Order: sequence, then structure tokens, then C-alpha cells
Amino acid sequence: MFAQNRSRHVTFRLLRSVLTVCGIILLTGLLQAQTDSNSSVKEKAKPGTSAYHQPGIADARLVVWGVDTSIRAYYFDTGQQAESFSQAIKEFQIATPFQLVVTKAEQSMVDYDKQRVVSPPNYVEQIERKNQVFVLLEGTRRQHAQIESVMRAVGRD
Repeated sequence: MFAQNRSRHVTFRLLRSVLTVCGIILLTGLLQAQTDSNSSVKEKAKPGTSAYHQPGIADARLVVWGVDTSIRAYYFDTGQQAESFSQAIKEFQIATPFQLVVTKAEQSMVDYDKQRVVSPPNYVEQIERKNQVFVLLEGTRRQHAQIESVMRAVGRD
């Protein structure tokens, strides 16, 4: 009788241990799957961040951003292409062209009244691309999306 109770007790403990280990493994797997699915879901960027204002084409680069608007550099192979594109954007009032002033005499700033960006030479070196000319345009995300669609239409990705 004593041996029978002992074997039941050992069997019960063994079964309880197996269930505990299997439960821990199952819960660990479920938690891992849940964290993987949460991390794979792409979070939308919040307004006012650089991620929110990033351009969707390779021929554009974010220069300055605010909550609602941003200034982006759009790159072209020649100065004539850049000038005609800037004039077309200005004519259709899609965005506002900005002038880049390179100087060490003034502080770095964005002057929205005079529509210019004042920068030191080392900052300009960061946004320059070899053998390309760029145009600075200021606008909202919707306006920049229109500009990007125009650039895609003319073959500038």
C-alpha cells in the first residue's frame, strides 16, 4: 500500500513538472511571437520629426523641417534643368523656392520672410552631391508629394 501511494506521488510530481515545463515553453513562444509581430508593424512617424518629412525619391534630401513644413533639396544634373524646374514650381505655386546663402559672417538660420537659408560652407558640403545642382523648395508634405510625382514623371527617381 505504501509503495502504491509513493508511485502515485512520483507520477503526479513528474506529470506536474512536465506540464510546468511545457507551459513555460508555450508561453515563451507565444510572447516571442507577439513581440515579433509588434516590432514588424511599421509605426507611423509623428508630425514634426525628420522621419515624417523624409522624401520618397532618391533625388531629394531633407534639409530643414518643422511641424507642418520642410525644406528639401532637389538634385539635377545641370543648372539649366534646376532653374527651369524651379521656375515651373514657382509658376504653378506648388512650393516656395529658397535661396542658399553660404557665409561665415552670419549665423546659420532659415529666414522665411526673405526666403533664404543661411549656412556655413561645411554645412553646404554635407548636402552637395558630386556633379549635381540642387534647388531648395519649402512646402508641406502634400506639396512635396506633388513635386515628387512631377519628378517621377520626368524620370527623376
